[in-house]
Amino acid sequence: MPTTVADRPRKAAVVRPPAGQVAEMLLKAVEAGRSPLEFVSEPLKRLHTGKRILIIDDFEPTAKDVQSDLTRFFPASMGNAIEIESNPLNAVARMKVTKQAGRPYDAIILDLRMPGKNGDELLRDISKADLLCPVVIHSASHAKAIQCQLLPKIDELRTDEVEKRIAELGRLDAMLSDVKTPQGLKDLAKTLARKSDGVPARFVLKYGPGYSPELLSRSLEAVMVTGGETDWTGFQQAVAKFKPVLFDAGDRTEYIEELSEMTKFLAKKTRGLRRKVVAEVPDVMKTEAWRDFNKAFMEITSGNYSTEKLAEDKDDLGAARRHNLAGLFGWVGDTAKALTRSPDREGINPVFDGRSDLVKEIFSFKEMANKLAHMLYMPRCLKGETHVTDLHFFLECTRDFSRCDHRLSEEKLMIKSPEMLGQHVIEQPIMNALQAVKGRDGGKVEVVLDKRRVSELDYKSQQYFEKLGLKRDDYVAEVSVNDNGPGIAPENLERMFESGFTTRRGGTGFGLYFLKRYIGKLDGTCNVESEVGKGTRFHMYFRLAEPEK
Repeated sequence: MPTTVADRPRKAAVVRPPAGQVAEMLLKAVEAGRSPLEFVSEPLKRLHTGKRILIIDDFEPTAKDVQSDLTRFFPASMGNAIEIESNPLNAVARMKVTKQAGRPYDAIILDLRMPGKNGDELLRDISKADLLCPVVIHSASHAKAIQCQLLPKIDELRTDEVEKRIAELGRLDAMLSDVKTPQGLKDLAKTLARKSDGVPARFVLKYGPGYSPELLSRSLEAVMVTGGETDWTGFQQAVAKFKPVLFDAGDRTEYIEELSEMTKFLAKKTRGLRRKVVAEVPDVMKTEAWRDFNKAFMEITSGNYSTEKLAEDKDDLGAARRHNLAGLFGWVGDTAKALTRSPDREGINPVFDGRSDLVKEIFSFKEMANKLAHMLYMPRCLKGETHVTDLHFFLECTRDFSRCDHRLSEEKLMIKSPEMLGQHVIEQPIMNALQAVKGRDGGKVEVVLDKRRVSELDYKSQQYFEKLGLKRDDYVAEVSVNDNGPGIAPENLERMFESGFTTRRGGTGFGLYFLKRYIGKLDGTCNVESEVGKGTRFHMYFRLAEPEK
C-alpha cells in the first residue's frame, strides 16, 4: 500500500459551486418532465432563463465543446439559445442583425487568438459599433486555467492575483445563493459593479487543468449580474487599453520545431490508423463519425503545422496555429475513438465485432494523442514566473501518483520551477513505470523522495552540479522512480531520450525527450539504471533552493 508523509497537511476539500447544483436540478427536472423553473431560486432563475449567448471561436471542436458545457447550465428548455460564429470577421454584422431584430445577445464567449482578427481587436470593433454586452474571454494559449477581471491596464499577471480573483468568483457563488428578492439582486449588482471597477468582463482559460464547465458558468453569472449596472463608458475605455497577457507555446522561440515534430508524428500515426480501419472495417466509412475523423485527419496532415507555418507572423497566423495545437491533438484522438461508438452510444459499434485488437489500438491511439496534447504544457510553463516550490507539492499534483508506493522525506525539499514545469517533468518517468508493470503479476512502482550529497551521485551528475557551483559535500534533492517491470534492453537504453523513439504501443517517444530537455530548466539532471527481467530505476536530481520569504 502507498505510504504517506506524517503530519503533512491535507488538501482542502473541494466545495461544490452552486452553479453545479443548479445544473443538476435543471437536468433532473427535464428528465422528470417537469418545469425546471420549479427547482431554482428567483435570482438564479433569471440568470439562467431566456439568455442568448454567442460563442465566437474559429476552431470548431473548441466552440462545440464550450457550447456543450454551457448547455448544461443554460438549457434550451428554459428559453436559452447558445450560438456559434466561427468567422470573427462576420461577428459584428451578426450582432447588428440580432440587435435590429430586437433580440440582442446577452453575453459573448470570445476566443482571444483567432486568424484574421484576434479577440482583443474584435472586442474593440464591437465597442465601436455600440454592441457591447457582458463578455467572457477564453483562450487555450496558456499553461494554467486562470480567471481574472479585464481591467483597464493589464501588464502582468502574478499567481497570487490569479488565485485572489478565482476566490472572488467563489464568493460570488455564496452571495448569489443568499439573494432572495429582486431588490437583493439589484443591491448585489451594485456591489459587484463597484468592486469590479465597472468592467463587466471575465477572462477564462479553456484548456488549463483548473478549467471546468462550472467555472465558465460562474463567469457568465458574474458578468451578467454586473452587466445590468455597468458604466459602459468605463468599459469602452478599458477595451481601448486592453493588452492581452499571453504565455503562448513557442512564441517565435526554439520550441516551434518541437511542436512541428510532434504534429508530424501524430499525422503519421493518424494516416496509418486510417488505412487500417479502411482495410479491416470498410462499413465504418458510411458513418458520421468517419466524416468527423476524416476532417481531423485532413487538418493534421494538411501541412499547416510545419516549422515554417507555426513561425509565420503574417496576421499572427503562426500564433493562431500554435494556439490550436492542443485542441487539434485532442480532436484527432476523440474522433478516432468515436469510430468505435455504436449509433445509440451504448457499447461498441457492431461493425467492429470480432475486431477487438483494432478497438484496443484505436483506444491506445486516443491515449497517445491526449499525451501529446498534455506535453504542450511543458514549453508553455517557461513563459510563466519562476517560484520556489516543495517537491512534495509537485508529486501530489502528478497524475497517477496515488497508484504508486512511495517513501517521501518529511523534510521540505524546495526547488526553483517556472510554473508547474516540475510536475510535468516528474510525471513522465512515473507514467512510463506504471505502463511497464501494467498487467504484470506483482508489478509495482515505488517513488522515493530524499536528498543526497553530490559526491554520492554518478560521475556525469557530479560534473553537472559542480558546473552549477555546488561542492561535493552539498546536498541535492533526488526523486527516484523504481519499477519491477521487464526492464530495458541495453541497445534501447541508449536511445530512450531520442525524439520519437518508443518501443511501446501507444507510446509517443516524446515524454523522456522533453524531460531530458526541460529538466535543466529546473537546475536538474537525470540518469537511468535498468536490467532486463528485473526492472528499471529512474533517478532525477535537482538543485535545492531556499524558501521564498
